Amino acid sequence: MTLSQIVGSQVQPATGRSIKGCFHPSVIGSSTCVLIEHIDRLGRDSELVWAFYKTATHADTEIHQLGRGKLGMMDVGVLSTFAALFLEELGKKTRRGLEGKVAGGKSGGGLYYGYRVATGSYGETLTGEFAIVDEQTAIIRRIFQEYANGKSPQKIAEGLNHDGIPAPRGRGAGSGHWKQNTINGNRARAIGS
Repeated sequence: MTLSQIVGSQVQPATGRSIKGCFHPSVIGSSTCVLIEHIDRLGRDSELVWAFYKTATHADTEIHQLGRGKLGMMDVGVLSTFAALFLEELGKKTRRGLEGKVAGGKSGGGLYYGYRVATGSYGETLTGEFAIVDEQTAIIRRIFQEYANGKSPQKIAEGLNHDGIPAPRGRGAGSGHWKQNTINGNRARAIGS
């Protein structure tokens, strides 16, 4: 593993492996120096950063941050604390922003089956707004009708697959098949039946 594989990224482009692989003592011990863009690249909380620091120190491996140089115990403590505080505050601001969008009648993110991102009269994306996908409304009505008639989500999914109806993630990620959990949805996210 080369230093260029871990600089500034939590996923190493050359290997596709997570930076968590760098936590293994054999990996740290095979390097005399680990070069990072910023300390928050080692972990989202101080505990993970300290674990990495302890493993590196035990293996006589130095940690260097671009633009700062070698990091010692005090640097790791202060920088990881500030990074954790920043990420916590960023999360709170993001949630408040999303709540404001939703309260204003806009989408908080993500696409649901039967909807697409709305576009304006000149083809521009209307951020936070959805438009109904007419071709999918009949499928949604079918699912609700069959469910109301007592058909189980598993049987509904089997029927949709039998009829060759593409699943929500039929192109790209996912299996392309309807499943029981596609119909059931996710109670925590308030989607599905």
